Amino acid sequence: MDRLYLHSVTVPAGTLQAAPHSEPFPLEDAYLILINLILPKGHSGYTGIRILRSGQEIVPYSNTKFIVSNDRVIPISFRSAINASGLVIQAYNTDVYDHTFYLEATITDTPPVTASALQLETVISPDVLSSTT
Repeated sequence: MDRLYLHSVTVPAGTLQAAPHSEPFPLEDAYLILINLILPKGHSGYTGIRILRSGQEIVPYSNTKFIVSNDRVIPISFRSAINASGLVIQAYNTDVYDHTFYLEATITDTPPVTASALQLETVISPDVLSSTT
């Protein structure tokens, strides 16, 4: 069964990009399908956000950048196993007002089975082919 996790990250005014606000995004040991990253109206280029997994930046995948936007929902297809403490959110805010980002994560118990995963290969041992009865 799919589950929806909601998380908000409020970043204090004056938080610099060089020293971003950082907080865990607690989930559970499961399979992460999708994250919707919601940047409300009003961020207007003053804020940036990124997602890390095990200390490695994965969104955006650049290792040095932040997503900077305004009034936008960004769906991020993940499709991978995740553990309960696997994600960390980092964000900055150079505005004079606090700003909040919202995240929605959809997880499930097991990865979906794909058609390619169901394909089976029949292998006959050379010993069987060369034996006579």
